[in-house]
Amino acid sequence: MIGDLVQVKSCACPNVYKITKIEPYPKPGEYPIHVDRPAEGLQYTFLDCDEIEAIPLTEEILKKNGFTDVGDCIYQNEEQCCGVELNTFMFYVYVNDYDNDNCHDVAQVFNVHQLQHALRLVGLNELADSIKVE
Repeated sequence: MIGDLVQVKSCACPNVYKITKIEPYPKPGEYPIHVDRPAEGLQYTFLDCDEIEAIPLTEEILKKNGFTDVGDCIYQNEEQCCGVELNTFMFYVYVNDYDNDNCHDVAQVFNVHQLQHALRLVGLNELADSIKVE
């Protein structure tokens, strides 16, 4: 999905890129995927997904993005009323207040781009678009 953060296998460092464009291609099964790092002026285009891989979701990434360890592998972003339980990789949101009656599981998120999708799904687009990985 456009805006997702991914790793590029064939690139040395830096290795985290944002998908900026996906376009149809005349050959069946090939879709040019454009990734870039605008700050460094780096851009690449790939004809398939073999060069692109997911970035695993880690405790460090959650902490860099405002999620606090509240115990039992649970990381909450109180400002956005959401959290991730790392032992099950479940992303959840709270409606109105932090208590179990108002907690709603949204999706399992094993990778950064899946967290971005879940955040967008519940309307937290700004947080999804500003995820920090490095």
